[in-house]
Amino acid sequence: MIAISYRRQDSSPVAGRLYDRLQAEFGKGSVFMDFDSIPYGVDFREHIKQTLQRAKVVIAIIGPEWTGGAKDLSNRRIDDPTDFVRLEVASALENGIPIIPVLVNNTPMPEAKNLPPELEGLAFRNGLALDTGIDFHHHADRLIAGIHRVVDPPKEAAPVTATPPPSPTVTAQKPSWVVPASIVVLLIALGGIAAWYFQSRPRHETIVRQETTPVPARSETPAPAASRPPTAVAATSPGVAPITSESATPDVSETPREHVFTGKVGNKEATFRFRFEQGGHVVGTYTQGGSTYRLEGRHPKGRMLLDEYTGERLSAHIEVSLVESATLVRWEGTMRNTPPDNRVLPIYFERTVGPGAAPSAPTSSVESESSGVGDYSYQGTVGPYDASFQLHFESSGRVTGTYTLATNKNLVLRLEGRNPKGKLFLDEYTRDKLSARIELSLKDSTDEIRWEGTMRNTPPDTRVFPVSFARPRK
Repeated sequence: MIAISYRRQDSSPVAGRLYDRLQAEFGKGSVFMDFDSIPYGVDFREHIKQTLQRAKVVIAIIGPEWTGGAKDLSNRRIDDPTDFVRLEVASALENGIPIIPVLVNNTPMPEAKNLPPELEGLAFRNGLALDTGIDFHHHADRLIAGIHRVVDPPKEAAPVTATPPPSPTVTAQKPSWVVPASIVVLLIALGGIAAWYFQSRPRHETIVRQETTPVPARSETPAPAASRPPTAVAATSPGVAPITSESATPDVSETPREHVFTGKVGNKEATFRFRFEQGGHVVGTYTQGGSTYRLEGRHPKGRMLLDEYTGERLSAHIEVSLVESATLVRWEGTMRNTPPDNRVLPIYFERTVGPGAAPSAPTSSVESESSGVGDYSYQGTVGPYDASFQLHFESSGRVTGTYTLATNKNLVLRLEGRNPKGKLFLDEYTRDKLSARIELSLKDSTDEIRWEGTMRNTPPDTRVFPVSFARPRK
């Protein structure tokens, strides 16, 4: 059973969404969430303990109000010995049940010094970030994969324990006459084989001698031929395996060599080396300053999902998207450090495409005009309000700009994002705070360039608005 521990006023909506995802993956009877649904007259402390004893793993959902109180460590619910969340986590730690902390929207991992003594072990558990916005399902997939590693027993363990116990019992119960009888039968069989061998030996020797003369010549001739097929396979296999496409378009093929990219992690320069393998697997490293970090991950269409390792320790999750042009292959996205360092850093890396590479597929005239380099003004709406947008499109696919609402033109909201083919992904910043995520699609028209989609506000304001804006075609 998988148990979900959460505080209602802290993370009830995301806990419900995660509960539905886990039920769909592991089955309805395999996920338990409502510890506080306790029958009347039952000691809730014992009820929680008994429930957790059936759990193979506990998912501790931690949001900004997880401690249930003020940030100055006074009047917190987590400090109450009868607090449900405290009892759930303490019972799991006491019984050695694996706990996976799930940090909602980059909530930092609680420090051990700020936790009750029986909960201090939680601060040292490796946690996982869970975004309640557009990355929710991607982060939930990562969590589900981690749960499978915990709850699914190793397949090779079964045959090891099955064979040893029965053998002493069977041996002890065998009658004493079995061994002598077996020896007698064996001797008779050996005698029969020996008699047959010596009777037939002259004929076989004659046949062998008649064929011995040509045999050496024939055995030397095919020997080189027998050794050639493995050599041919070894020569061709490496040339076939690594040929994969780095980009989402099939006409930009990758050669079997290593690819080198240059870029930045945060505001620091870095050099990346990748190898794209069959099956969508990606391995590589990146160097920043004097340090080298190992990268492993996968390569679904137009995206790369990578794990960063410092030594053998998982230190960050990286998610980047492909922004491709005829002369440049560029990946950009975010790096999310693992706890206790929960920083989120922008990341990008790029390489130029050689003269022999095929150009990207041509786009329609509307698309070419909409994503061309330059500054453009749009008029549109955000929810029920009129808005004016100013966007700057760069050759790398990056987009920056601002917009203002007609109801408050003194408030200028900053926009940053990217412009893959036919799409526009923007982050809205109110001053320096990420306040919304916008996802738009291009609507083809003969007289105007129009973008339509949705805006999802970041928590605690989780409202969703329709967004659209347009400009006349030139």
